[in-house]
Amino acid sequence: MPLAALRDRLFAIDGRSLAAFRIGIGALVVVDLLTRSAALEQHYSDRGVLPREAFARLFLSSDWHWSIHLWTGSVAGQAVLFTVAAGAACALIVGYRTRVAAVVTWLLLVSVQARNPMVLYGADQLLRLLLFWSMFLPLGSMWSIDRLRGVTAPGQLPRHLSMGSAALLLQPGVMYFFSGLLKQNPAWFSGDAIFYALSADTYAKPLARYLLSYPAVLEGLSHVVPWMEMLTPVILFVPWATVVFRMAGMLLLVVFHVGIASVLVTGLFQLVAIVGLLPFIPSRVWDRLPTMLRLRHVLRPIVERLALFFRPSMPPRRASPAPWISKVVQGLVAGLFAYVLLWNVTGLRVEEYSARHSLPWAREWWAAGHQGVPLSFRDYAVERMMGGIGGIGRVAHLHQRWDMFYRVGPEIRGWPLVVGTTKDARQISVLEEGRSFEGATHPKPDAPLAFYPGARWLVYFTYLRTPGVRPARELLPAVVTRDWTRQHPESTLGALKILFVQESTTPGIPPSTQQEVWYDGPAPD
Repeated sequence: MPLAALRDRLFAIDGRSLAAFRIGIGALVVVDLLTRSAALEQHYSDRGVLPREAFARLFLSSDWHWSIHLWTGSVAGQAVLFTVAAGAACALIVGYRTRVAAVVTWLLLVSVQARNPMVLYGADQLLRLLLFWSMFLPLGSMWSIDRLRGVTAPGQLPRHLSMGSAALLLQPGVMYFFSGLLKQNPAWFSGDAIFYALSADTYAKPLARYLLSYPAVLEGLSHVVPWMEMLTPVILFVPWATVVFRMAGMLLLVVFHVGIASVLVTGLFQLVAIVGLLPFIPSRVWDRLPTMLRLRHVLRPIVERLALFFRPSMPPRRASPAPWISKVVQGLVAGLFAYVLLWNVTGLRVEEYSARHSLPWAREWWAAGHQGVPLSFRDYAVERMMGGIGGIGRVAHLHQRWDMFYRVGPEIRGWPLVVGTTKDARQISVLEEGRSFEGATHPKPDAPLAFYPGARWLVYFTYLRTPGVRPARELLPAVVTRDWTRQHPESTLGALKILFVQESTTPGIPPSTQQEVWYDGPAPD
C-alpha cells in the first residue's frame, strides 16, 4: 500500500465527522460551564473554598501557571467570564467564525480549569486536549454558518489530513493506552479493583450495588479492562480493513463508557470520551446515512434557504496561508504531540523520582499509608523531571495523567460527613439537607452530598482526603456555615464538625469504620 494512501486511511478525518465533533465538543463546553456555574461563588470567587490568596499559597508551584480567572475574585467578574466562554462555545457549535471561536473557547476553558485544581477530574483534561488539537483543524468546513456564508469553499475539505488530524485521532489512543498501562499494578492484578471501585459509596450508583453480588464476574473484568485499554490504539489504527476494525472498536468503547456511566458517578467523562471518538467515523458511514434515514430531500431546501440568508452580498475574500506558514504550523503540532508522548512516558516514573529526591509532600503522602503521588503535585514533579522544557506543558496545558481508578482498594470506600449543632442544640447532617441525628450515632447517609450535589463537589471532598492539604480544609467551614445560613436562616449553626468516615470492606469480612476529623469547633461567622 502506498505511504500516502496509508496516511490518509489512518489519519485523515472526514469533514462531516469533524463537524459532528465540533458540535459535540462545543455542547460539552456549554454543559460544563452550566454545571460549574452552580458553584460559581464557592469554587471560583474569593468568597469560596479557594480565594486567590489561598491559591497563591497552596497551588502556585510553577512560574508558568496562568489563568485569566485569577484576575478577579468577585462573583460578578467570574459570571462575565463564564458568559463570554458560553458565547464562544455556542459560536463553535453553529460554526460562526469557527477558528476564533475555538481559540477563545480553549483559552477560557483552560483558564477556568487552572483557577481551582481541587475540582478537576479526567473529563477536564480530555476536554481541553481535544479542543487544543482541534484548533489546528478546519472545524467550520461543513455544517456551519461559515460554510453558508461562503467563508469555506464548497467541497474544499471533504477529508482533512494533517498533523492536527493525526494528533486529534491519536490523543484518545494515548489516553486509553496509558490508562491501561498505569493499571498494571497489584490493585488490578489481584482482581479486586472493580469490586472496590463499585463499593465506593460516593461514586457507586444503584446498579453497582447489584453487581457486587457477582464477585467472580468483577474479578474477571478487573483482569480484562487494563488490557482492553492498552489494545484500543491497535484496534483503532489497524492498517488493513481499517473501517471494519474502527467501527468494531468504537462500538466496544461506546458500550464500555455507557457501562461505566451506568454504575459510577463520573461526571462528564464518559460523554467527553464518546465525543472524542466522533472523528473516527469513516466517510462510508456518512455517505450511507442520508439514504438510510431518507433525509437528503428534506434537508436540501432548508440548507439552500439558509445559504441565501447567511451569504453576504459580496463574498468574503479567502486568503490561503503561505506554504511556509502551513509547514511551520504542521511542524509545531508534530513537536507538541511528541512532547505529549514524552510527558506521559516521563510521568510513569514520577513516584520513583519523588522517592529519590525526598520531596516533602510525597513523604507525607506515603507516611499516611498511601501509594502513588498526590494529584495536585504530580504535574509539578513531571515538570521538574523534564527540565527546561517542562514549562511547555503548563503554558499550553498539555499536561495529562490518565490514572482513572488506577489505585483502588479498601480505602476508597467512605463518605464525608458534616455534623452541625444548631442554636437549640440539635445535631443535623448538613450535607443531607439537615437530617437530624438521634443521640450520638451518625448513621451512614443515603445521599452523602445532597447539599452540595455534582461531580465537582465529589472530586473536591475526595481531594480533601489527601495528606498535607490541611490549609485547604481550613477554608471549608466558613463556606459551609455561610451557605447553610443563607438557605436556612431559621436554623443557624453554633458548632460544626467536618470529618470523613472510611469504611473498609473486604469480600467476606464485616465492614469496619474509622473517622478522620477535618474540623471540630464553633461555626465560623
